[in-house]
Amino acid sequence: MTLCSPTVSKVLPTEGSTTLDQVAEAVSAAPQVLGVDDTAELRSVLVPIGENKFVSFVSVLRVGWHCDLAEPDVREAGGIILVAVCFKASEIMNKQQLIEALNAWRPFGNYEMSLTFHDNVNIYWFTSYNDFSVEPLWAPQLTEQTTTKLTRRTRPGPFMHRETGFFAEDLGDAARKWIGDPNLSEQSSLGIYKVFIRDRRAWLKDLKITDEEQLLIDVERTTKADVVLTVSTIELDGRKTVTSQELASTAISMSVPLPLTEIRVYLTDRTGTPFDDFRETTRFRDWRKRSLLSPPPATDPEYQELREALERGESETVEFKKWLPVDRRKPKSFELLKTATAFANHLGGVIYVGVTDDCNVIGCVKQLRTEFSSATATDGDELRKEYAHTLSRLLNQGVSPAPAHVIGWISHAGLPVLRIGIQSKGVLHYVVEDRGIYVRRGASDRIATPEEIEVLTARRQVKKGGILPPS
Repeated sequence: MTLCSPTVSKVLPTEGSTTLDQVAEAVSAAPQVLGVDDTAELRSVLVPIGENKFVSFVSVLRVGWHCDLAEPDVREAGGIILVAVCFKASEIMNKQQLIEALNAWRPFGNYEMSLTFHDNVNIYWFTSYNDFSVEPLWAPQLTEQTTTKLTRRTRPGPFMHRETGFFAEDLGDAARKWIGDPNLSEQSSLGIYKVFIRDRRAWLKDLKITDEEQLLIDVERTTKADVVLTVSTIELDGRKTVTSQELASTAISMSVPLPLTEIRVYLTDRTGTPFDDFRETTRFRDWRKRSLLSPPPATDPEYQELREALERGESETVEFKKWLPVDRRKPKSFELLKTATAFANHLGGVIYVGVTDDCNVIGCVKQLRTEFSSATATDGDELRKEYAHTLSRLLNQGVSPAPAHVIGWISHAGLPVLRIGIQSKGVLHYVVEDRGIYVRRGASDRIATPEEIEVLTARRQVKKGGILPPS
């Protein structure tokens, strides 16, 4: 007889149903077991049901995402109320504490009756690169008993909170943006309650099949337990091949016979309990996700440029940044101005935001949500546009004369990377803050020497338009 370890017992099953107590236990154990932040953030959209009284249209307890609210975030948005309240996930240890967390919106809606829920909870499990996150997650849906018969009294929209820039065309749009669930709509029924539990134990970060019939797999993991990779393929003639191995590293390469009609990649523990998996056939593909059998054509020169930069590392024309804040008072923001000036004064170059110094692509999803805390993950396109526009404004204001630049986004394994291309026009540039004239040498930026300034000044005399920093 094999006994389940305490750790395994605190992880929800991937299908079927469970109880409120087991959901609460999984929430409490998530920081220790699933490798996520010790946070549980309730996000609710409240709609009016009477005079100065509101009820939850939809509420989601998001476990494991960054949340640093010192006090509840409450916004009146043209007839609806948006609420965000943070808890420690590890302190939600039983059914009663879970229900109390789900009730946290009530004081802001002047709703006096406490919610009750059916004890039976349906389990929904999603593999990586789902609608809600890049990592796998659980989304158990709770059935609430006390408000389902109420009728909402909500105007059609739009809904706006000017102070934070929140804007939604209708109630469904407001729910999708505030909650982070793209499946919500204007017609969704009243009283939806879900728990999103993020899982970072082990997941398939990147998958690719090369022309040399090599399957390249990049795995992200936080678990110290054994992780087993199993790859199952079916060829055109129906021949099936299954290969299994224990992961000794996070980057794996193996041969696969092409062409294939089906491929499936599993990440499990030694007993077969799943961490993540990927499946695709020539007859079925989830077009919202990545593809191995029908990859997009590799014709995007900027994506190819990024791949080459990741292989070679930082150089005289390439700089990697994990993140660049939009506040010019922060040192990292100043680094953008220095590097842009150095590139503009030398050969030009490209700054990639969302890539570490050791060429690891981490993307900008988490940083964007932290920097622009008024929105959620489903605001991705709007957030990326706003961030690119803000950095462009920083360059125009922080470097004199403003360097010629092109800013755009590249997707790498589903992770957004910002590309800032700086052109060299033979003009002398300097950083406004410290009046420093920077040049690029190797993979670093430094103050130009008097001799280098003479060379740059001579170049400036040939191509007019530059100005020397004031003395």
